[in-house]
Amino acid sequence: MKKTIYILFILIVLSSCQSNKYLRFAIKEKYFLSENEKVLERTKTVITQYDKYNNNLEHQVPLEKCISASNYTIYFGIAINDTPQSMNKVYKQDKSHTIIKHQVDSTKKIIAYNFFVKKDADYNYKLIYKTAKRPVNTVVINLVSKDSSLVGNYFENKKIIFENLKYKPLK
Repeated sequence: MKKTIYILFILIVLSSCQSNKYLRFAIKEKYFLSENEKVLERTKTVITQYDKYNNNLEHQVPLEKCISASNYTIYFGIAINDTPQSMNKVYKQDKSHTIIKHQVDSTKKIIAYNFFVKKDADYNYKLIYKTAKRPVNTVVINLVSKDSSLVGNYFENKKIIFENLKYKPLK
């Protein structure tokens, strides 16, 4: 009986660890992975796709991490020498995409610039914010998909910030 209880306890601990898998980025930030998400290697193809949405002559945002699911990809980058405010201004003026919606959100801990854009055949939810845990970092997260309703849902519900990054929802 003791052996059965011990095995059951181990299985419960292991299953709880699996459901709390996360990706660490921007030194202290965590993104909690959904069951259908997997971490991708930073290959040349992944970096080329990512660069379409971030890097230009105005600012540089190297790719740090990347996650893929069946119908979307999420890219995590950290800006070099840019503030969220300056990146917001540049991105609003960028004519290489069409801005569908733009919103600025704030909590006691962060100010986030949110963009829902279309570029070529892709839709992109771009989130730009300064990390609360390490305020020297400007983080840029891009959720990219061909499904406009999926990306629009992420933009409207701020799912990435509130659920996966564990920030409290805005009022």
